[in-house]
Amino acid sequence: MVVSSIVLTIGAALLGFAMDLTTGRGIITLYMIVVGLGIGVSFSLLNISTLGSVPPQYKGSASSLITFFRTIGSALGITVFGAIQKHAFQSDVLAMPGSSPELAAQIKSGQALLDPQIQAAMKIPQEVLQKLLAELGDSIITTFQWAALLPVLAFVFALLMGKARMAPSNAGKPGASNAGNPEGAPERG
Repeated sequence: MVVSSIVLTIGAALLGFAMDLTTGRGIITLYMIVVGLGIGVSFSLLNISTLGSVPPQYKGSASSLITFFRTIGSALGITVFGAIQKHAFQSDVLAMPGSSPELAAQIKSGQALLDPQIQAAMKIPQEVLQKLLAELGDSIITTFQWAALLPVLAFVFALLMGKARMAPSNAGKPGASNAGNPEGAPERG
């Protein structure tokens, strides 16, 4: 868990602090791969560590709780970080010289700026459009900077977990006893 949280922290730091408006797609893709490696490894490790510490009769419930909280966290994360991005973008648009609240309301979160057909329909001058796209990029970088806090928290929690190890299972091995049977059933002999 510690290694995966370090990899995730490095990837998030690259996206939030090494990326700028001139960073190419290939480099951004590499940064995202680093983030994906950190997240991907932690998904399976979290399941294994949780299910290894739960009695067999509760493994189904524990597995469903992991999935439930992962889903809730994803929904909340998208909502919170989407609000951060939209607020940063709207603030930057309103701070632009010659900008108006009507322009900010027309653009909203900036997604419309990425569609050439909508750009043409909005009739925004090319110079202003370039400034708006730069502000959109800045708001996305700001969102990644805020998101970089989460892997740091994951790293701290991974350190707090300590060096807990799963006990080896004797289940299914010939001659294995069921001394660890949580129900306390006697051995058959």
